[in-house]
Order: sequence, then structure tokens, then C-alpha cells
Amino acid sequence: MSTGVFVVIKDDKERVCCVRHAYGEAKWSLPGGAKEEGECMQVAGIREVHEETSFSIAEIEFVGVFQLIKSPGVVMLCRAQIVAGTLRSEADGEIAERKFFSLTEIQEQEDFFYPAQFKLIHWETVYSSGSEPIFTQLVFPPMLLATLVKDEL
Repeated sequence: MSTGVFVVIKDDKERVCCVRHAYGEAKWSLPGGAKEEGECMQVAGIREVHEETSFSIAEIEFVGVFQLIKSPGVVMLCRAQIVAGTLRSEADGEIAERKFFSLTEIQEQEDFFYPAQFKLIHWETVYSSGSEPIFTQLVFPPMLLATLVKDEL
């Protein structure tokens, strides 16, 4: 079973930092990845964000644990504040591109995001700071799904 950690970090315009992989389907994702042996969630999140974006982060808040549906494993979702660094612009072997997206842009470009990542971004939007962490399967947040269906009617 795999364990991943992904971190929502936002700029001063509340846009979400995302990275596009240079391999596989080459879709957009939150910064993050596999937790290394013996590594705690916070350290894994800090390491992954720095490796993929060059940002240093702090004030890490645990949002939840999500059971993957298509493969065995879980992903942990956190949010954090950028405290130093600038978004790396050059591509490398893992990351082809880095960019900040508004939630509207993410919604409009859903097909360019990994489905699990799209769901994680939306879970972060419904989580209230200081609330109990979320523990569920990685599905689209039901409270947002009802809103989307209502808007389409």
C-alpha cells in the first residue's frame, strides 16, 4: 500500500500552486508525492514542495486522509503557507511546468488535471481551518457535487 502527501499552497491572490509532470499522462497535480521510509507527513510535504517548486513552507495544516479507489493506498492532504522562495520556472526530469491556478481555471481545465488531484483540490476548498480532519474515500466532495448538479439544472 502506498502513502502519498500532497500540499495546497496559495499565492497572495488565493491561486493554487500546481505542477505538471514530465512523465506519464503529463497532467497537473498539487505538489507532493510518496512519503519516504520513516518520514513523517509534515517532513514529506516540506521536502516534496521544495523539490517540485523551490518554495519553503510553514504552518502546515493537516486536512485529511483519503483512501484511493483505483489502487491500494492513501493520500494525505495538507495546506501550508509559502514563507520563502520563488516558483522555479525551468523544467526538470520530473516536473515540466509549474503554475498558479484560480479555482475557476482549475474547474475550466478539469481534463488537464489528474482526477484524484482535482478531487483533492476541491476537498481543500470545503475544509475549515481548525476542523476535525477528513477521513474518507477519494471522491468528489458531496457538498460540492450537489451544488454543481443544482447549477446545471
